[in-house]
Formats: sequence, C-alpha cells, structure tokens
Amino acid sequence: MTIATENAPDVIALAGRPLSEWVTAKEGSALLGVSRLILTRLADRRLISRRCVPGCKPRYLRSDIERLSARSIEAASSESVA
Repeated sequence: MTIATENAPDVIALAGRPLSEWVTAKEGSALLGVSRLILTRLADRRLISRRCVPGCKPRYLRSDIERLSARSIEAASSESVA
C-alpha cells in the first residue's frame, strides 16, 4: 500500500491502483450475486485479483468482478436463446 504525495495527498493506492477501484468481500459478492466463499474461490483460482491491505480485510478488483459478471450474463443469455 502506498500513499500518493504532492498531487493527491488523500489518495491511497493498492497494487498501483486507487483504493476506490477495489471492493470488500461483501461488496464484491453482492456485485456478482454469489456468497463470499465463492468470491474467495474465484480469487484463489485467479479469476479475480485480490490484495490484502495491511491491517484490513482483503480487497477485490472491481473491474475483474465486473468483467466476470458481464461474462456470466452473456453466457446466461446465450443459453436461454438456445
């Protein structure tokens, strides 16, 4: 975890990305519509990026979750058409 200096002193970054691009397990599981256990398994399989904030709970990359969510929606809609 790094803290940006002069330009944006209040911005905290995690793995080179602003903390705002990361979500908690609760938020991530809600976005995907899955349990926290499933979210953890997706991260274990490296389908979603996960980073641990020192002294905090793990965070999950929002763009990975959105990408996975979009992919599952596409799959579901193609199955219903077939």
